[in-house]
Amino acid sequence: MCHCHRQCEPRRASEWFSTQSAGVKAAQANCRRHCQPSLDRENTGGIGSGLNEDSSRTVLHALLRLKAPSSADAVFSTLDEAFPTGLDMRTSTLILSGLARHRALGITMLALAWHDMHKFNLNQYHYNAAIDACAKMGAWTTALQLSTVMEQRSIKLDVRSFNAAISACEKSGNWDRATKLFHLIAQGKVESNAITFGAAISACEKGFEWKLALQIFRSIPQGQ
Repeated sequence: MCHCHRQCEPRRASEWFSTQSAGVKAAQANCRRHCQPSLDRENTGGIGSGLNEDSSRTVLHALLRLKAPSSADAVFSTLDEAFPTGLDMRTSTLILSGLARHRALGITMLALAWHDMHKFNLNQYHYNAAIDACAKMGAWTTALQLSTVMEQRSIKLDVRSFNAAISACEKSGNWDRATKLFHLIAQGKVESNAITFGAAISACEKGFEWKLALQIFRSIPQGQ
């Protein structure tokens, strides 16, 4: 065993996280390439994919052109004009996901509220898109509120939900909340992955909680 074990292991944890950063980005890109098409087919039955994409792209651009901070009236009017008779599951998911990618958290939340007002059957993919927007902006309180709403509506939180919420806490420097979410996963709610461990360790690192970071590092299953 290394005689400088206490000095070496923190360095190993830091090195692990550094190497995982590229892996996390690759995993996210891989998921978008391979998982999203099957998800889209599931949401729409594989019908009218080209029309869905064109429609969602047009509406997304219209929403992103709204002046910030966007008012509820402006967002609601844009969506009302685009979808006077309602919209399908796939188009809805594409719009919310697109808003999240552009870090348009305010518009994302208003779009989610518009769906709710119209009694749209929101599912985990819609909420995950909104939590992704929270993660990009470090809006941890909103991410946790959305997670609570999902539980209240009996919508299952998956690993993507938890990862995005942990990332939101990590970006805002809230290591305590991040690790509490991590421990919920560890209790068996969902199966964790490299993104989960990376975000939790990064949160501890930003909070100078090295002891906790090492505990999480040591709990990484072989192969992750």
